[in-house]
Amino acid sequence: MISYEKSKTILKKAKIKIKEETIKSINSLNRVVSTNIYSNIDYPAGNNAAFDGYAINSKDTNGLKKKIPKKI
Repeated sequence: MISYEKSKTILKKAKIKIKEETIKSINSLNRVVSTNIYSNIDYPAGNNAAFDGYAINSKDTNGLKKKIPKKI
């Protein structure tokens, strides 16, 4: 087995030729697009909290109790 560093060096030198093709979007699962795709319209049209969502780092919730609120 070769080392991780040696494998990175080999892969950096390797050239892979990938041809472009046009396919239907229904057949695009697990494929990679070769150019950027832009929409002519903004959707949703404005900021909407129902679509924005939020995330909490699990480390911030360690030791929390239901009866003792913590500001995040």
